[in-house]
Amino acid sequence: MGEEPNSNVRAPRVLIAIEPRMYAEVLAFSIGRHRPRAEVSLLGPSEDPEDALQRLRPHLVVANSVPRAARGEASFFWVEMAEARAGDEAKRLGARISASGRG
Repeated sequence: MGEEPNSNVRAPRVLIAIEPRMYAEVLAFSIGRHRPRAEVSLLGPSEDPEDALQRLRPHLVVANSVPRAARGEASFFWVEMAEARAGDEAKRLGARISASGRG
């Protein structure tokens, strides 16, 4: 969280905390294929997102509910995805996106 947004990033860190878990795994797999040097962490349902932010210091957070600490930080990029619910198969999943504190 103390890094400059334009610093040279050798291995971007990505924190994924979305449900259903299968969505998180597919996203992690896709990122790994397209950005093999990226460090991708999947957050389990019992893990605290605030603790994960402090411990992992990700550059990108993809979550159903982005932690408050990530929202105001200029060094964070985040995507907040609506959680899929039974019966919503035909509906689009909405998302809010923020890049470097703008969004």
